[in-house]
Amino acid sequence: MVAARFGRAAHVLRHWESVGLLEPDVMGPDAAATVRTTSSGSRR
Repeated sequence: MVAARFGRAAHVLRHWESVGLLEPDVMGPDAAATVRTTSSGSRR
């Protein structure tokens, strides 16, 4: 599991991805993730 290997930070990022706050880059799992924003610029 990623969280066990990389610690709490990876666990938090995985959670953000699962709830839709992060979106993996189309280039694959090794690419950087982007943070989704609303039209007003606030995070959702």
